Amino acid sequence: MEIVNIKISDLTLYENNAKIHNPGQIQKIKNSIKEFGMNDPLGVWGDTNQIVEGHGRYYACKELNYTEIPCIRLDHLTDEQRRAYCIAHNATNLLTGLDKDILQIEMDTLDGYNFEDLGVPEGLINMELDNAGFSEQGFKLKYPITVIFDEDEWQAFEDYKKSIKMNNDAKAFRKLLGL
Repeated sequence: MEIVNIKISDLTLYENNAKIHNPGQIQKIKNSIKEFGMNDPLGVWGDTNQIVEGHGRYYACKELNYTEIPCIRLDHLTDEQRRAYCIAHNATNLLTGLDKDILQIEMDTLDGYNFEDLGVPEGLINMELDNAGFSEQGFKLKYPITVIFDEDEWQAFEDYKKSIKMNNDAKAFRKLLGL
């Protein structure tokens, strides 16, 4: 995989990106980039360098006045694959959890970091998901999972669930989750 730097003015946002990026999240991404550098390239596709994954990082870099952003090319994907990957990449991020014991050990041994500024808020919200809130759609996840959200992420997740229900797109979401 080759990383290429592309001028920010040459990148194109994917207008149907379903991921919600609120100002609080963008600020946390900016803080992380300022602290650690831009270590997570955007995935881009096609002649217009359409962003497939990394919209939040794009917004953060733009606000940080970057002129170029590291990217990986996803031109091996068909248009349909690109669109499906965009959904999968965003949705799988929503369904991840943290081992709270390991997290606590790691955070306790690292001095000098304000983890809240980096996107790890002091008051994490724990949510047991055994049906991802879609029981009225008639499907369940295969395995119960724990997802830890901060307040902004929780609201974005709730908005995302409402959007799926309103657009009657549960079939696509089930397929994405392998259900």
